[in-house]
Amino acid sequence: MSSVVTLGLGALIAVICVVLAGGKGASWCRSYAQEIEDPRPRHTWLLGTAWQAGLALLASGLTIGWACSLNAPLEGLLAAPVAVALCQAGSVDAVCHRLPNVLLGVAAFPALMSSIVRLVQQPSASAVLTWLGAAALVLVVTTVLAFIGSGMGMGDVKLMGVAGLWLGSLSLLAPLGALMGGFLLAGPVALALMALKRIGRKDPMAFGPYLIAGILLSWALSIS
Repeated sequence: MSSVVTLGLGALIAVICVVLAGGKGASWCRSYAQEIEDPRPRHTWLLGTAWQAGLALLASGLTIGWACSLNAPLEGLLAAPVAVALCQAGSVDAVCHRLPNVLLGVAAFPALMSSIVRLVQQPSASAVLTWLGAAALVLVVTTVLAFIGSGMGMGDVKLMGVAGLWLGSLSLLAPLGALMGGFLLAGPVALALMALKRIGRKDPMAFGPYLIAGILLSWALSIS
């Protein structure tokens, strides 16, 4: 793929992501959050049009730019919609402690397409089995964690299911690496907030944004 074509497609995908995320996407997220009564939505400015458009531009630009720097432009073009949808879902979670099924579904479609493209490029039965095994493994692990009181909810389990679909075709351990990254990012933040008395030990904390950061970091490292 020539650099001119890559630049054109990258710009087109970024613009589409920005328009959709900052327009109908942000509007839907605000309506969704307004219907949540417990816990009461906070930091609703995160769902504003300008913020969501800027976040979409940042997410799509970084994913495409990173992949292109590694001479893997197609990987970045396919990853951008996944990253944007996940970031929008993470914004909703930060506001009202919910990961909407609709946004996870939006992320799951390009995530699945991305994995299918990888598998078509290097077809083998072992690659397919690794992909399915990685997706199943992270889903089982997160389900167990959700039921033993780790602080994860079923929305987080579904989120990691999407991560398995996307990252499992890169390596068996990539989805688990994303999960570990989420915990490593959330832990210090939780300790800092408790030290500042912003939250108590038993107060709920939105875990989705940290898992999403872990997912994106795992993707970036896995394609390196």
